[in-house]
Amino acid sequence: MLREIWHWRESEAVAANKPPYFILPPATMVHLAGVALQDDGKIAGLLPRHFSSRRRHGVMHAIEKGRASRHLPQIVKHRNRRHTEAEKRRLHDLEKIRDRRAVELSLDPTLIASRATLVLLARDFDAHASELMNWQRELLEG
Repeated sequence: MLREIWHWRESEAVAANKPPYFILPPATMVHLAGVALQDDGKIAGLLPRHFSSRRRHGVMHAIEKGRASRHLPQIVKHRNRRHTEAEKRRLHDLEKIRDRRAVELSLDPTLIASRATLVLLARDFDAHASELMNWQRELLEG
């Protein structure tokens, strides 16, 4: 429902040449979506007084469209796995190389590679090395 209310608000904002939050503040959108899940009768009382009947109808249509939607967001589950001892050693080695090179070049080490990047490289360097720029790869390989 919130997605549909958001789309409605965006089109209203474009048509009125106003910022979207002038049409309907984000907190009100979230509140409307939450109430709409529980009780239709309360929705009309939550709409701003200055709304025209056209806008009231538009919001109600968006809520109905959201209610009828079969597209439900999926919860993304990340599988956290422990690093093997070999991965820990490679990560430590990569950090040492990165930090040494950063000192030599007077750079912030994260400009060469972030910790997340180093973790991926420690897991499988060949698979993730292509994600680096040539100069980053050269610094980490040396």
